[in-house]
Amino acid sequence: MPKHKNLTPEQKRLRALMPKLKKWTAKQKRDHQKRYNALSQPITTEQVINASRHLETVSYGSGYCWLYGAKSSGGAGNVYGRMKFNGVWIGPHRFALALKLGVTLWDLEGFWAGHAPIAVCMGGRCCRLDHLHKETPPMGAWQRSRDRREVGIKPERTKEEIRRMVSLMYPRGLTVGQSIPDSITLV
Repeated sequence: MPKHKNLTPEQKRLRALMPKLKKWTAKQKRDHQKRYNALSQPITTEQVINASRHLETVSYGSGYCWLYGAKSSGGAGNVYGRMKFNGVWIGPHRFALALKLGVTLWDLEGFWAGHAPIAVCMGGRCCRLDHLHKETPPMGAWQRSRDRREVGIKPERTKEEIRRMVSLMYPRGLTVGQSIPDSITLV
């Protein structure tokens, strides 16, 4: 930032509090350009068909969610799944939201793919179109926080729901000593 000679003391104080913008490295610029090029492409019918192969209907509450059962970003136990879109890793719930809104995935950059309230939607891996909406980050955090106060941290599931979810998340089964993800509450 250029230094200004005629700043008031209040302006100087506020300027000191502002975060300094860091310059991107050449690798960061290349990665950003690669992400932009990939995510700004329209979603094809073939990509929709491929993604839908990993969706499973799971009963939840009084309805059902579409669980994305493929590998997640932090291993099979992570709450969020991930998938490749034009060579870039993305969340399948973001893919579903872009499909619902008829926009590119790049149009969703800076926004969250919000889920319906916990009483209706399990969140995370759910890709059911009518459970998803575009929201700004503070609103998403506020909504889930409110849900947790009303419903609790994790909704209780029946043993059958747990078995079904675990079998989808771990198609080869759990290994000895492997823990069930925190997103699943045993009753």
